[in-house]
Amino acid sequence: MTSAQAKEAEDRVDHHLRNWVSWHRRRGNGLGYSSRASGGIGLSGSTDFDAMCANSDNTLAMAVDTIIDDLPQRERLAIYNEWLGTVFRFCGDAASLYLAGVDKLARGLRAKGIW
Repeated sequence: MTSAQAKEAEDRVDHHLRNWVSWHRRRGNGLGYSSRASGGIGLSGSTDFDAMCANSDNTLAMAVDTIIDDLPQRERLAIYNEWLGTVFRFCGDAASLYLAGVDKLARGLRAKGIW
């Protein structure tokens, strides 16, 4: 892999992780319910472009969340510490655990065709 390809891969994973963090923050109460009413009464079934993009972002964030949930616990917690600002303590080098988790996340994204 060239350095340009490696940089592009890193940027893509960062994009998906930023979207995942945003999705976590929008969930708010942790139950997965929207904080806003749908307001769909009297509207046609069509969706505007922004709503389609938001739906796509939510779907991708849920896929990233599933991949992260499947990581070994210490790697998952290292990603949570880095991206969600949590403070989990565990044995091992946090930086190497984080890099291993992100590498597995990237491979999981590729395997699911989310790249």
